[in-house]
Amino acid sequence: MKKYEKIYQELRKEYTDEEIAESMLIPQDLTEEEALAARKELLEFRMNLLKNQSEEQDKNKSC
Repeated sequence: MKKYEKIYQELRKEYTDEEIAESMLIPQDLTEEEALAARKELLEFRMNLLKNQSEEQDKNKSC
């Protein structure tokens, strides 16, 4: 975790905490069960987006 703290301190020299939080994906220490649940939730969300996209969106994607 010290690696991330060093990166954070370097970023703080140029950016506010709010700017860092809005622009970075900060890794979290998840349990295996939490990580599995997060992956499942993301998969369900993506599948729902695909299911609900219009034909026009589908045509644009294949270009």
